[in-house]
Amino acid sequence: MKNSFLKKILLIIILIISSNSYSQFNGLIPNNSATHIAINNGNWSDASTWEAGQGVPGLSSIVIIPEGKVINYDVNSNAHVFAIRLDGELVIDGSSMSRKLIVDTFLGNSKSSININANS
Repeated sequence: MKNSFLKKILLIIILIISSNSYSQFNGLIPNNSATHIAINNGNWSDASTWEAGQGVPGLSSIVIIPEGKVINYDVNSNAHVFAIRLDGELVIDGSSMSRKLIVDTFLGNSKSSININANS
């Protein structure tokens, strides 16, 4: 009985710490600092992928790809992106064409994924 109670307390503590860590992670690049937030799955180069009026991310952009969103990086750009916070999925497919992404800060969390496919 005592052992079961201690396990429950430990689980609660772990959940609180995990939740707090996720909040702190999001605080590194908060939503209100973003210049571009993905609202649809789609290509990086498609303005409809991003919140209305934001256009396509480019020079000095701060990009957030939320959980559940899949963005295909389909450009070869020299524009210097300031930051990307990846909570969802980013796919960079260079198997048929070169891709170039210049970014200062890239943050991915435990729920995010980045898939890079390249020619050998």
